[in-house]
Amino acid sequence: MSHDEAVLREIAADNLRDDFVDERHGLLIVPTSELRPTDRDRMFALLGTCYGNVSREQFETDLSNKQWVLLGSEPQGGRLWMFSTGKQFELTYNGEPTLAFYSGDTASAPEKRGGPTAAGIRLVVRKMYHQVVESPDTKCYWFMISSTFKSYRLLSLLYEDFAPRPGRPLDEEEKLLVAELSRMQGYSYDPVRSICRLPNPSVPAEDTEERGDPGFSDPLAAYFAAMNSGANRGDRLASLTRLTMTNLNSVGRKFVMGDFARQIG
Repeated sequence: MSHDEAVLREIAADNLRDDFVDERHGLLIVPTSELRPTDRDRMFALLGTCYGNVSREQFETDLSNKQWVLLGSEPQGGRLWMFSTGKQFELTYNGEPTLAFYSGDTASAPEKRGGPTAAGIRLVVRKMYHQVVESPDTKCYWFMISSTFKSYRLLSLLYEDFAPRPGRPLDEEEKLLVAELSRMQGYSYDPVRSICRLPNPSVPAEDTEERGDPGFSDPLAAYFAAMNSGANRGDRLASLTRLTMTNLNSVGRKFVMGDFARQIG
């Protein structure tokens, strides 16, 4: 571990807690085992407004495979406006202890996209980095599969390096790791385009802008559309991001360290 990485982890440790609650936005992260039947009902209803080809059976199967859930509820009435499921894989890869976080179903009410949804993402990132800081001898990654350009673009807003992206394909070692994580999830993986294909996938109920378009001036949107031309059929672009403090950009550092980020500019 580099000196800079060690210093940043020490700063982050002073700011990261394990309660994962944002009372201002009505957000909290809970173990999947603590979900109430009404929570599951509200999650499934919200998912159906954001995706097509959604069944209760598939939703419950996917949820049973996750370890925790982010819930965003309005203080008055308790309407669920956001949720995101997650899990972590612990494995030995290339002889090294490896931890990979995986983001599953995510849904957010359209009128809440922006600041409130960003607050939910921040809580998820902080949860991951709490584990990263607690695991100094472990290689940590974020394994993301994106059905829309907006979810894929999130990585560019937080990190200096992630793959694949324009001019930065997955290297051979990264491809093998993504293939192994996909296998562990029961997904087929196309290493040429870095595409995961799920059995009976949900399909995003989004417009062309959400999926990306080759004609857009944004090179990242054009890249996503070219790589994931089957997004409207439920294909996911698989990406891998190394979770280190030095890989965070200024926005990512603020997410993880809050006011402590000012100590490093």
